[in-house]
Order: sequence, then structure tokens, then C-alpha cells
Amino acid sequence: MVELLEKARSFLRRHGMEPEDFDLERGLAEYRAEMRRGLAGQASTLEMIPTYIELGQRVPADEPVIAVDAGGTNLRIALVHFDESLKPVIENFRKYIMPGVEREVSKEEFFRTFAAHLEEFLPASSRIGFCFSFSMEQLPSKDGRVNSLGKEVKAPQVLGELVGESLAAALRSRGHRQPLRIVIVNDTVTAMLAGMAGSAGRGYGGYLGFILGTGTNTCYLEKNSNITKTPGLDPAATQVINMESGNYGLVPQGTMDREYNAGTQFPDQHLLEKMVSGAYLGAVALLTLRRAAAEGLFAARAAEALGRIAGLSPEAIHEYLSCPAAADHPLGAVFRAGSEEDRITAFHLLDRLIERAAKLAALSLTGAVLQSGAGTSPCAPVCIVVEGSVYWGLRGMRRKVECYLKSFLEERHGRYYDIIPVENASLVGAAIAGLTN
Repeated sequence: MVELLEKARSFLRRHGMEPEDFDLERGLAEYRAEMRRGLAGQASTLEMIPTYIELGQRVPADEPVIAVDAGGTNLRIALVHFDESLKPVIENFRKYIMPGVEREVSKEEFFRTFAAHLEEFLPASSRIGFCFSFSMEQLPSKDGRVNSLGKEVKAPQVLGELVGESLAAALRSRGHRQPLRIVIVNDTVTAMLAGMAGSAGRGYGGYLGFILGTGTNTCYLEKNSNITKTPGLDPAATQVINMESGNYGLVPQGTMDREYNAGTQFPDQHLLEKMVSGAYLGAVALLTLRRAAAEGLFAARAAEALGRIAGLSPEAIHEYLSCPAAADHPLGAVFRAGSEEDRITAFHLLDRLIERAAKLAALSLTGAVLQSGAGTSPCAPVCIVVEGSVYWGLRGMRRKVECYLKSFLEERHGRYYDIIPVENASLVGAAIAGLTN
């Protein structure tokens, strides 16, 4: 069956989507140059946003804070405090659909929705740690001005608005007059903060936050002396940089990438994210399978069944790769109409797309680790805190990312790392940010 793998790879190569053809070393040089341009304030697809979040502040015990996680699909809110051993205690957890996902909303409705959901928590705390998982210009006041809304959230009037200030205004309009301290952070920053709290005493030489779920992003600790676009920083200090790595635009696109991008809300933005993350991976995979069917890689019955699928999710890809012969999931039902060769070819195509995504994820992580300067000793590795359903839940993704990191980051570039999960990282990190800023 090796010839079926070669057939799949040949098809992907013709369309510029075969992962083996992406030169990781050359890609890293381009990626790091783009990082440096972003830090200098030059034109770059990596925004390299200063967060003004410094690490090392003490987390107070038994003090409640309202933690908010506004992600690509879901809005999660809880009341959080830390016990004497700094273990997080999460209470009154609530989960809602993010405003702007189901339909376009105005600026007023966007923030009014947040305010309405927060009302029941306000008697318990005047501090809010708000994880806002979109591109923002971070301010020294710990507020954030929205640069863009990826993941297909439809709220164009929110662009340019201050999240904390707008939320406070929405709460005042509903009659809430008590003073509030609202700290706005990105989800990669909250992952990093949560990882630091959960790994105290392990002797790590540095920390990174990495998201690979609905969207993707990376953050790391940078020397202020390297952030030349921002005047007035203490050159001896460091702070967390939110890279907005999902927006990286120098990665080579293939035929189906360009076809998919043309129909999205922002076709020239979030190019790397559209090749690796859950909000887009299913759609690109379905386009790939359909193009393969049009070029005769599948039998006619399977090709016809593919045309009837309305959409494809990462969960459906995972189900197929986990059990291709089963018919109780979308792709299994499709290829039941074909042959064993059809099933194997489809498996290889999907697996190679995950391979490509893993290689690009490793590119993001390697660039951040090298720029941070950490991880040079195996006794003090970089702690990479990873959150996201695509990394932890999509078959093959975690193994492939770690394989690239082992061979490329560790063996070729001499940097050492640990990858850890943190339960409820966005909520826990948002709580820490709210309590320590």
C-alpha cells in the first residue's frame, strides 16, 4: 500500500501542500526575521505585541476574582480564588456562545452581552481578569485595543475599541456603579501564567504559552531592550510578548489554502492559523478531499458521497483517522461507498495535512524559544504550556509536533523543553492576571 501514500503525496505536491517540501530551516530564518521586524515596529505579519505583563508577582491566597475566557467560540466565566498552596478553586462556572459567532452584532450588543453575563458575579469581587483571545494592542493600563477578530467572529464595530473601558461602560449602563479593576490579557498569556503557577519549584529556565485549538497563537518572555518600537521601557526588565503568530503571512500556501482564504471574512489575514487551527482545518481538508476526487483519486461513488457533505470538523477528522472503517461518522460513511484503497488514500491525505500543521506549529514554537534565549540547559528546560483541543485531541497532532521539536529544536538547535497541559488554563491565568495587576 506504499503506492497509495505516494499517490497522496504526489497530489499534495502538485498543489503546493506536501509538508516534506517545506524547508523548516529556511522557514525559521524567515520567521525570526519577521519577529525582529515586529519588535522594531517595522512592517511585519507578526505583531509582536508588548503586554506590559511582567512575571513573578505573588498571587494572594483566598482572594476572589472574576475570571473571563472569551475564545473563538465560547465565553466562559467563573469565580476563582487560590488556596494557601496556590491551587485554584473554580466556582460558579458558566459557559455561553461568544457574541458575534451566530450572527453579526454591533459594538453595543457585543459588550452588553458580556455585561449581562457578568452581573451575577459582581457582588463577589471588584476585580476581573479577562482573557480576550483576539489580536489587541495592549496598553500599560492593562487594557487592550482590538486590532482584529479572527475565528470568524462577526462584530466589525468592535475593531479599535478598548475592551476593558467598553465593558465598564456597558456595566455602568446597566446600573453598576462600583469601581472595578479590569485586566485584559490574551489567551497565550493566561496559559503561560497558569503554567507558572502550576509548575512552581520544577526549575524551568523559561516559559512559553502556546494555543492550538479553534485558533493558534504563541507568547514568550522578551527583554525590553529588544522591543525597540516601544519607547520608555526599562531596558533591564522583561515582559511577555504576544506574538499573534496565527497571523504569520510568509508561509507558502497551496491551491486549496488559497481557494478557502478567498471566501473568508479576512482573506489576507491569519494565514498560518488557517493552515493549522480548528476553525479552518476541517474546511481546508474537505476542499482537499473534493479536489482529490475531482482528479480521480477516489472511485465515483465515494466522490459523489463527498459532494454531499455539508462541512467537516476536526472532530470528524479525528474520528476517521481513529477508525476509518466505521460508518457512524461522516467520512466513514462516505468511504464506505468506495473501496479499501479509497479509505487508505483519504487517510494519507488527512494525515499529511496534520503533518503540515504540526510542522508549522513547531516553526512557531522554535522561533519563540530561540528568541527568548531560554532552554540552553537540559537541567533548566523551557516550559511550554499548551492549551487547545486540536493539539491535545486531534489524532497524530501532538506526536507529530513533538517529533519535529525533538529533531529540530533540541537536536539541531540545542534547546531543551518540557510540554505541559494546564487544566482550565485560560480561566486560571486570567484569574492570576486579575489578582496581580
